[in-house]
Parts: sequence; C-alpha cells; structure tokens
Amino acid sequence: MPRNITLILTNYFVGIAIRLWLFFIDYNTIFMNRVEISTPLNSWRRVVEANYISKISNSPNPYESDVIYEPPLYHMFYMVLSNLFGEQIYLMFIIADILTSYCLCVAGKKYLETLFKKEISNIDDYLPDAVNFIIKEQEIESVDVYIVAAYMLNPYIIFNCVGYTTTVFQNLYLGLFFVGIVKKNVFLASISLAAAISQSFYPILLLAPLFVTFNDKRFNATLVTTLTLIISGLILIISSFLNPKWSYLNHSLKFM
Repeated sequence: MPRNITLILTNYFVGIAIRLWLFFIDYNTIFMNRVEISTPLNSWRRVVEANYISKISNSPNPYESDVIYEPPLYHMFYMVLSNLFGEQIYLMFIIADILTSYCLCVAGKKYLETLFKKEISNIDDYLPDAVNFIIKEQEIESVDVYIVAAYMLNPYIIFNCVGYTTTVFQNLYLGLFFVGIVKKNVFLASISLAAAISQSFYPILLLAPLFVTFNDKRFNATLVTTLTLIISGLILIISSFLNPKWSYLNHSLKFM
C-alpha cells in the first residue's frame, strides 16, 4: 500500500465531492450548453436524443438526421450504460474519471520505476554533478498523489464530467493505452488505442509511440501496429452491421 494513501484518497474524495456538488446544484446544464465543453462530437444530450429516435418506429436514421456523430457501436455501448445507470447516470461519468486517474497512476508510477532502474544501472556513466538529478525513490512513492490531484482536480476534466461529455470515455481509453504501453501489454495497448481511434480518429497519431515502444527483440512493432489498425477496422465493420447504411461514416469520422 502506498505510503501517501491518505493524500491519494483525499484527492479522490475532494474530486468526487466537487463533481457531486456541481451535479446536485444543477450546474451540469450550464456546462452542457457551453460549446467549449460540449460539442456535437461529444455531447451526451445528442446520445440521449439518438436513443429516443431509435426507439420510435419508422423514425429517421439518427445519423442522417445529424443527431449523433459517434460510430453505432459506441452508440449501442452508451445505450447499455444509460439503461444500466438510469437516473444515476452521473455516477457513470464519475466512475469513468476515477478509473482514468487510476490508469494514469499505474502508468506514471511504472514509467518512473523503469526509468529509475535504467538510471541506476547506468549511474557510472553519469558525471558526478548529474547524480543529484537522478530520480529518487521518494519521488516514485509520491507520484500517485500528484497524478490523482492533476486529474481529479483539473477544472476542465471536472467540467467534462459534470457536462456529460463522452470525452470521459476517450480519456479512459487513452489511460488504458498508457498502461498497456508502460507494461508492454500488446493486447491492452492495441485494443484501447483502436477504441480511441474509432471514436475520434485523432489518437491515430499515437501509432508512432506504439511502434517505438514495441520495436525490440521481444515484439514485432509492425505486427502490433497492424493489429491495432485491424481492430479499428473491425469496430467500423461491426458498426456497419448495427447501422446498415454506411452514412454514419459521413457523420462520424468524416465530420471530424
């Protein structure tokens, strides 16, 4: 158990308390109406509207009606979550933020530990003055506190959570990707990055660090990168079965 567990839990408690307070005083409607936070690409309100339209017989395709801009597979995923949480949907967004901050903690601490071992093994190659700048064990033990504080108490992260935006899920996918990267877990890194790419496409830039990370004797970087793209393609294919018309591409990836 981390020595700074009290500070970590305090950061979590304060972050959760702020979110709950903003939810209960109905500030979420303010954030939902702010274009700096809620856009056509990440608006939960549009997800709710698309769910309602989908339940109406002979209703127009939500994608052709410019209601939702995320792939059908994600729309289905959101419908399941919406039915699962019901009126307590705000808990889903808070849980997503908690999981993301935990993933970032795991990734950050693992990265520092790896860097620390590398510096210690090469300490004889450093100049005497450089020894003072080597990572200390205390820094590794306290990094969790700073990561949780930076994420759970970040105003913009809080606004996205309270404003009901699907950005919280995008952040979760990226958090899982970072864990997969630092732990050299091929499947976790590939699946989470594929999920992020399929949702907003911009994370495709992370294929470069994915390739570099797995470019060693134990892994085939080209194969790992190809696997990620294949999974992304499968998500699009599954989405095409959920929405027979490929029009959703014009209203999701092409819209971006």
